[in-house]
Amino acid sequence: MDNVKNKSEVKPKKDYCGQIYELVEGDNIDIAVAEIAPGAKSTPHKHKKTEEIYYVTSGKGQMYVGNKITTVKPGTAVYVPLKTLHWIKNKGNEPLEVVVACSPPSDPNDHHLEPWKDK
Repeated sequence: MDNVKNKSEVKPKKDYCGQIYELVEGDNIDIAVAEIAPGAKSTPHKHKKTEEIYYVTSGKGQMYVGNKITTVKPGTAVYVPLKTLHWIKNKGNEPLEVVVACSPPSDPNDHHLEPWKDK
């Protein structure tokens, strides 16, 4: 386990949330940075085992959590409880960058996809 990483040193991968830079994984939490292109959205999904916190560092968009829609911009933090449908949509003209903390660490087998319901 590498305890210190810089986003510029990490090779991104494509994920449900856009382009993902996996930074640090601990025993009970991991941290990644997601970049969502202008006009793009993440795939609606839920987690049975993982709670998440999204923290917006740049751009603007809308975060859908359960039945609530929240406008997000730099400095906005959003908590996603277990088993709650969620996705994020970039509503700006620049990439939407979000730091995502997952506890326990993200598990690809814990992404339960749902049909898109645009609002």
